[in-house]
Amino acid sequence: MNTEIKFFEHFYTTDFYQASAFDKTVQVMNIYYLVQPENPETIKISTRKNDFSFSSNKEESFRLVKLSELTTEMLSYPIDKKVVSLLRSETT
Repeated sequence: MNTEIKFFEHFYTTDFYQASAFDKTVQVMNIYYLVQPENPETIKISTRKNDFSFSSNKEESFRLVKLSELTTEMLSYPIDKKVVSLLRSETT
């Protein structure tokens, strides 16, 4: 995101076996943190899905979705789906 962040806390580390979607012989381990950007106004945020209208192939597109509207069906990977479920269960 090319921005400084404030570290808040560790949220979740993968606690189950997950093979890579790209190489089934490799295990994926993800670590998630709850953070806050120092300067959120400098982050390019889109409201469109798959907004890849930039000139460099080294950039990523970030889309803002309210947690209350975020569903596991919107995500591709099993670990991310679990994290959304965990985040939603902590806020209800």
